[in-house]
Amino acid sequence: MIADDCLGHLEVVYQKFFHFECFFNVYDVLCDKKITSIATEEYMDKNEEPKTFVSLEDFDFIGGFNLRISEADLSKIREHLALANEHKTRYFIPSVLKTSDVNCAAEECYFRSRRGSDIGKELGLLFQNNDYHPICLLKTGKVNCDSNEIGGHHSLSDDKKKLLDEHYKKDNASYLLPTAEVTSDEEYLCPALECSKFSSKIGYKIIGLRIRYHTKTYHPECFAEMGKVIMDGEEIGNYHKLSYSQKLRLRKLYKKSNDFGIPLIEKAIRNDYCTLPDCLAANGQPSKFPWPYTIKQDVLQVKFHGDIYHPSCFKSTQKVNLDVKVFRGYSGLDDEVKQELALNFMQNVVTGNVAVEDLNANWNASGTLDNLAMDNLLIQPPAKKSL
Repeated sequence: MIADDCLGHLEVVYQKFFHFECFFNVYDVLCDKKITSIATEEYMDKNEEPKTFVSLEDFDFIGGFNLRISEADLSKIREHLALANEHKTRYFIPSVLKTSDVNCAAEECYFRSRRGSDIGKELGLLFQNNDYHPICLLKTGKVNCDSNEIGGHHSLSDDKKKLLDEHYKKDNASYLLPTAEVTSDEEYLCPALECSKFSSKIGYKIIGLRIRYHTKTYHPECFAEMGKVIMDGEEIGNYHKLSYSQKLRLRKLYKKSNDFGIPLIEKAIRNDYCTLPDCLAANGQPSKFPWPYTIKQDVLQVKFHGDIYHPSCFKSTQKVNLDVKVFRGYSGLDDEVKQELALNFMQNVVTGNVAVEDLNANWNASGTLDNLAMDNLLIQPPAKKSL
């Protein structure tokens, strides 16, 4: 729960009390609006029991709560949760240890398993509350940063800076590849919105085989369902190190498909976020967790390479040059919806005189454009973008 302390500072209550910023330095946060609670003045309506706190989910949907924090603090909370969701808080960024006594947490510490040079042995990095030698942390694959992004880099001697500079260079090409992992004493929670392995007994905890992608770790089934990559199971990192049954599991889940380059159009089964940064439905706010949802349940959405868009937002990205009729899921739509989709995707191609934001704004609750909106869209001039 997040609240103001007696001095008016934000604090987090999670088993213990934490300063707001300190909490995000030492904890990985399960980013779920339903479990992020904010203290509120006692609130009651005729259908509800009195509440002294409210989830961010309820606040965005129901309203009517008098929060015990300011609007500025609410924005601060959203911004920190967004950084936590993207793994950009200090918890996910290594920093230089202030001691030369490094209790390395790596499963295969370079200096425990190797004879020879001790160069770098006394330089340690703190990462996710554990000590590592720089080379040992790098081998875990958990970080992808340049040396000057490491906390405390500027205060090191030239020799130690040189050591970090040689090893820590951002490499997005290899970092984007999913990697299979098994052995570890660490506890991982699957961040997938619809975790297929969730249970009341273990929650989102991942037991056994997992897939690491960027800085996040998933159940193999959950990551496969996201549709982020096109590859066979044999191409996933560390495949050769797995047992026969684990390899079989990956081969069944990951298979190259000719459909990967074809968008899927369907009705949203849950509230979510449009990937387009300037989506009009966001009303000037970011279209991402934990701000109010921009894609509502039962409205038409387009899925492509693991991302979600409003149909007109996807059109504006120009990611594909395909007739909407070949989109997966199109054949199962109602004739009226098909007609309206054809209009949506045709206008920018044929006439070029329909503003994307106008198309977004006029999709109604059923995921279709109403007749009046369609008539208006046909005669509106191009929108002017603000500078």
